[in-house]
Amino acid sequence: MFGWIYLVALTSLMTDIPYLLSPSNDAGGYAVAQALYTAFHGRYGSGAGAVACLAVIAVAVFLCGIACVTTNSRMGYAFSRDGAMPFSRVWYRLNSQEVPINVVWLSVTVAFIMSLTVGQAVFNQFRSNFARNKLKLNPCLIFNLI
Repeated sequence: MFGWIYLVALTSLMTDIPYLLSPSNDAGGYAVAQALYTAFHGRYGSGAGAVACLAVIAVAVFLCGIACVTTNSRMGYAFSRDGAMPFSRVWYRLNSQEVPINVVWLSVTVAFIMSLTVGQAVFNQFRSNFARNKLKLNPCLIFNLI
């Protein structure tokens, strides 16, 4: 329920779409950060509230990533236990704390490889902002790498 309310409030902030997507704004074209920054800066004179709201998003993304790796590891262990995965003997091994560490690292590696394309796009945007000297000391840019 909290996520739905958060999204409705965030959607109501996005009124000037071309400005929010413009690379010349304070957040370098990151629409969510710019919408939150504009709202908090206009109301309170500071963008600290925007950073707090973006921190909520960052924590949620981090926790979702942990949940995905945990779920994939559990499924990988179950499939390897039943012999339904290639190299099942490697993935089925447990360490001294009875954790299937091999399949956990497999899940982390696969998740990392899948995220490389998204990470490259964000890195290129950050690098282009820096190269154009548009990188300002703005709290919204802290979350530009997320």
